[in-house]
Amino acid sequence: MFCTAQHNRHHGRGRRHDIGLARHLGETGGRPAMSHSGPTIGYASRLVLVPSTGLAYAVLTNSLHGEEFIRDLEKVILDAAGVDTTAASTRPVPSGLAEALQGTYDCGFYGTVSIVPGARPGEPAITANGARAEEDQYVIELEGADRAVFAGPDSLVTLSEDGAQGSLVGFFREDDGTVSAIRYQGRLDRRIA
Repeated sequence: MFCTAQHNRHHGRGRRHDIGLARHLGETGGRPAMSHSGPTIGYASRLVLVPSTGLAYAVLTNSLHGEEFIRDLEKVILDAAGVDTTAASTRPVPSGLAEALQGTYDCGFYGTVSIVPGARPGEPAITANGARAEEDQYVIELEGADRAVFAGPDSLVTLSEDGAQGSLVGFFREDDGTVSAIRYQGRLDRRIA
């Protein structure tokens, strides 16, 4: 079930609040999949459903830095299930797109991220600009990426120092070619500069 509903009887008044869990629609091993993942205060998690294979799995960590562990475990799970985990085909980001992507994007309470020219041609960098924490306030720090490459008509993928693929970064282009938003670490981030 993808949505649940509950009734809240507060001070004698009945209110219905529908609560849905957002799913990212994409592919896993070339097969349609639904997923949701990300860090929050105190943990990182990932839920994946691949209906055509009957595969579903959830990984929960009690660490804000559990993403690398989750990726490694996910590869083991998918390999055991016979799901192809071959890395996506990539290429350098075309110069016009790289220019359109450059800017700063609002990540809400996480802060902002900026896409800037990287050290290598065709590989922009993503710089995390953390939110300012007030006294006694905890803030989740986003991680940036020194390298990102083109992974499809509306996506980049981050690369580690050794070239291993990391997270997908979706982007949204307007009719005039400007990039109005990106989807970084599962969150929609609107351009602010």
